Amino acid sequence: MSWDQGVLEAFIRAELRLLNAHDFAPWIELFTDDGVYFMPLDEAQADPELYDMIMYDNKPLMRIRLENFGHPDSPSMEYPIRSLRMISDCQIVEDTGAGCITETPFMASIFYQSLHWYAGTYRHSFVREGDAIKIKSKQVNLLNMGAPMGAIMTYL
Repeated sequence: MSWDQGVLEAFIRAELRLLNAHDFAPWIELFTDDGVYFMPLDEAQADPELYDMIMYDNKPLMRIRLENFGHPDSPSMEYPIRSLRMISDCQIVEDTGAGCITETPFMASIFYQSLHWYAGTYRHSFVREGDAIKIKSKQVNLLNMGAPMGAIMTYL
């Protein structure tokens, strides 16, 4: 069965609404049980198992990070984080019927003590689990990947 670009773009927009609201528990459930979120250091690093990453979380690590986000003893979470993520021009770049890959340009504004801007491309790999769409992997390709940068305080 072929994938519908409008449905996938609506899915990604709903995903970003969860991230903007810092509603991480339902966001994590958008991933398959073996799903991963990663941010490579270089465009050629498409396999997070073979290279060091800026960030690499599988679902168990996402749950640990979720506990840290809200924990009162977590010094990195001393101040609240506010964020806004926007996308445009979601495109299906591969459709096998069983799964598909989209590429979507994004901009993210994260406020944690000061304002930080990020831009790049989301590369989602989607699969179906019954009637549900699930994220098999989400790759965040920053425009400035490989350049020196400060800590990224939340998922982009």
